[in-house]
Amino acid sequence: KHDVVGDLIYGTIFSYFALNNVQDEIAQQSADIVSYRAPSYGLFTTSLNTQYWFGVPRNVQFGGLAMDVDYASHQTVEKRNIAASWISYNRSMGTRYSIMEHAVPEMIFSTEEGEAFGFSAVKAITTAASEGQKIYFINSENVDEKLNFVALDGDVESEIRSSAEAGMEVISHQYQIAYEDWVGVGYIVIDPNTGAGAYKVSGGKNGWLLAKIAKALDVAIGYISMIEDALGDVKYLYKPLKKLVGQFKQFLINLRGLVEILQTCNAGAGLLGVILYGIMIYVMSRAIVLAVGAIVAACATTGAGAGPCIFAASYFLLPYLLEITNYFLDDAKSYIASGDLCNI
Repeated sequence: KHDVVGDLIYGTIFSYFALNNVQDEIAQQSADIVSYRAPSYGLFTTSLNTQYWFGVPRNVQFGGLAMDVDYASHQTVEKRNIAASWISYNRSMGTRYSIMEHAVPEMIFSTEEGEAFGFSAVKAITTAASEGQKIYFINSENVDEKLNFVALDGDVESEIRSSAEAGMEVISHQYQIAYEDWVGVGYIVIDPNTGAGAYKVSGGKNGWLLAKIAKALDVAIGYISMIEDALGDVKYLYKPLKKLVGQFKQFLINLRGLVEILQTCNAGAGLLGVILYGIMIYVMSRAIVLAVGAIVAACATTGAGAGPCIFAASYFLLPYLLEITNYFLDDAKSYIASGDLCNI
């Protein structure tokens, strides 16, 4: 097993450099560049996720595969000695090398039964842009201003600040992204004098549980939508049922919004979301308990059959209680999205 897996892993990182070598030769011809690879190295490894119970490791699971090219170096010369062209070539080469970090494993490990997905700094930024996030170009002149608009991990923001203050240019998106079961950020640190850069990813598969919950909620919402459509234009007696189904669907959508907050926002926004959602759900659950208690008392007073009476009253009451709950949950999400903690 070790030999088979080892050969596969070695073949992946070897393919990464081999494919880049071929593309380097093609790019050099069109850019009037002479380039020779200097000593370079990288890793393609297996990764493990450790599960802890009160600080004690209890279980280890396979977490996927990780491509980490720590150093890719070239000796390049622009034939006409034009510095701007040389810098532009170096930047374009760095971008391509970053793209290949996710593209090569995807090509090797995708099958007809399932498509593999990888991540790189460039893919993280393009994914964030496609989701509507703003992309910031940060330097020493605007670092204080731009960092006010991002909500990233503290270590990442610290590195962005120190890099910008050292004269580097940094490209970053606003906040964490969740893609499949990967949660993290991608950012690029460029030396404007050479075009060389560090294409970095921060994050991992620690968001797998939230991703599973999100998928389960999406499936549940889909099934409830089918029930809602099946009810169609129902008679008066069944209208409360349709309203109940619709409000329950909206309740699940709001819970899906909480998962989105936890996936894409920083810890402060996530904690705020849990607190606000928890308060709203607790208050409304207490309201439901009190309402049912009042119904039971009313049924007992009128002498009506307790079971049918409670069912009939709850049948008409619950949709409106859920509607009120959803109203407050929508407000909670809007409050978080409009603040500085997160932009959903």
